[in-house]
Amino acid sequence: MSSFSLESLSGLTAFVVSVETGGFAPAGRTLGLSASAVGKAVARLEARLGMRLLIRTTRRLSMTYEGEELFARATRMIDDLREIEAMLGDQSRAPSGRVRISLPATLGRMVILPRLAQFTQSHSGIELDVGLDDRKVDLVEGGIDLAVRTGTLDSSGLIARKLAPHNFLLCASPTYLAHRAAPQTLGDLAGHTCIRFRYPSTGLLERWMFDDTELDRELGSGPTLNDGEAVVVAAIAGMGLAQVPDYSARAALSAGQLVAVMPNYRTIRGDIWLVRPSHRATPPRVQVLAQFLVDMLGQL
Repeated sequence: MSSFSLESLSGLTAFVVSVETGGFAPAGRTLGLSASAVGKAVARLEARLGMRLLIRTTRRLSMTYEGEELFARATRMIDDLREIEAMLGDQSRAPSGRVRISLPATLGRMVILPRLAQFTQSHSGIELDVGLDDRKVDLVEGGIDLAVRTGTLDSSGLIARKLAPHNFLLCASPTYLAHRAAPQTLGDLAGHTCIRFRYPSTGLLERWMFDDTELDRELGSGPTLNDGEAVVVAAIAGMGLAQVPDYSARAALSAGQLVAVMPNYRTIRGDIWLVRPSHRATPPRVQVLAQFLVDMLGQL
């Protein structure tokens, strides 16, 4: 096995910056080198690894499969080096750099993303890389700094902070309730049209929760959707009853588009969590975003 060298590091840096900027010339301007020097550094890296990483054309650069694999790993490594440099350097400087964050799709779109403009305005040096996904992605493998998760956490070895209960509510539109008497008990739900959410990652239907009782086959038939926001839209349209996170229905409730049904039943389904990998130091840029999310989601 060949040994790692400073030349390998310079080649990796030239490769990563070339991909990020779209070419050797802009990478050279970023690194203070000529385009030729950047291209030669990448070529030496390819020769050292014995594989082609970039496909060069007159207009653009594109990565090979091996290049994509190396880019994902090298980017994390370079970010870690930047973190070390920042932590050892002048701590009085404003936090800067990239933060990768994974968010649940509905909570991310409807609650977090609309408020992130406030964060970026206050921390202009921080670049956010946001992923919206209801799957529990591997934070270490994906190079993710922070993630917001809902429900019950498994023993994943992550550092977790509980932010708020994950409250749900049963609701329907005034149009639907004008033609169907609102249910008063769990037994009444079998006679209603029930809009169900299907998890895109597993294909399973989400069960409805009331106090400590889960309902599935006991619910009346109705449309099924694999998007949380679409369930709210369907309920507003009068397609049936829906049990949804309270934050996703809040605006529609205030506007009179939806009405809470059977509000005396407790419908908490786990909690909202902020998690991060346990193996790495937390640089200032991640710390300030984490605190912003704690303050914001703690008010839900």
